[in-house]
Amino acid sequence: MATLPLRTCVGCRAIAPAAELVRLVLLDGRLARWSPKSVRPTGRGASIHGRIDCVRRAVHAGGFARAFRTRVEHLDPGEILQMLTAVTVRETP
Repeated sequence: MATLPLRTCVGCRAIAPAAELVRLVLLDGRLARWSPKSVRPTGRGASIHGRIDCVRRAVHAGGFARAFRTRVEHLDPGEILQMLTAVTVRETP
């Protein structure tokens, strides 16, 4: 029996199946959502629940900087949540 891949949310730090989290990557200094349907980008990634409380915690507690192992500037929780919500709505069949 295969086990589901687990990831840690950079916001709440809870461990959850990867399918329940959104995967973000840092491209040219900006956050971008990585879709499993596309080519896997190089470098580090961050997994996060698509909830405002997790996004706020990740921004204010340095979860993105910790995950990417670099300083991440100009993070607006509202913009991040809007990006996550817009992509999720478009990908829902």
